[in-house]
Amino acid sequence: MRIRLHVGAHRTGTTTLQRILRENGPFLRKHRVQAITCWGFGDRSEIGLRAVTRMVESASKKRGFFDSLKLRRAKKELSRQIENEKTDVLVLSDENMLGLPFSFHDGFSVYPTCKRTLSSYAEILPEPPERVHIAVRDYGSFLVSSYAMSAIYGKRTPEFSAIKDALLSLEKRWPDVLLDIEQAFPNAQVTYSIYEESSIDSVLHALLQPETEISELTRSDVTLNRSPTLQAIAVGLKANTKTQKDADRIVAAHASGEPFDPLSEPEKLRLREIYFSDLHELERKAKKVAL
Repeated sequence: MRIRLHVGAHRTGTTTLQRILRENGPFLRKHRVQAITCWGFGDRSEIGLRAVTRMVESASKKRGFFDSLKLRRAKKELSRQIENEKTDVLVLSDENMLGLPFSFHDGFSVYPTCKRTLSSYAEILPEPPERVHIAVRDYGSFLVSSYAMSAIYGKRTPEFSAIKDALLSLEKRWPDVLLDIEQAFPNAQVTYSIYEESSIDSVLHALLQPETEISELTRSDVTLNRSPTLQAIAVGLKANTKTQKDADRIVAAHASGEPFDPLSEPEKLRLREIYFSDLHELERKAKKVAL
């Protein structure tokens, strides 16, 4: 079995990608390809791969005896979801494989805990992955969008103004995340795509070819996760204990509000310059996939 991972990032079209993979399950299985994803927007009853990822995230925090038991349970749950006898290629897609986009306890900026989360994931896979793909996004829009979703769907999220300076310090950036991926999966081919330039087809190409022809995949209309407005975020920050359905309702109820745009133009320009500089470094270290 050949394993390919799509590890994110958050806010780069993962909902659309995972919906396509789920809806084309029968077509992919005809080509001996199985795709396992986490839940999609409006479909949280069957959480799929997210059940495995949650166990891995929890076990990655301390790595004591009980955490080892959590990893064993994660491996058992992953095995339950895999159709071994029918699968030549296994595609796993969950943006939470990298951990949270930023943490209020483990450092700020881009995926501060991804190294230990990916290392734990490596322990539960039936085989080392042959490919790992990540989509990257401009730091300014990525951090703002990720914060907005955390304010709505997370718990105990502080006000943006309280953590803005720490976030914008960019203690960890995309090249650092790429290094963590390479260290966790040293024999894998690591590829990346740029969210601003590439379509979902670029990611599908990285994950599914040459076994399948992506032009033959069916594409239904996808209801994307809405970007929370300023008003929705204000409500979400006050409701620190909420269900996923409650959070969805908050986003929908305030969808016509003001866009959440907390960065000044100089701040956006500075982040964009850093991002473009880092893209040059990525080009030297990994294969870019674009259509």
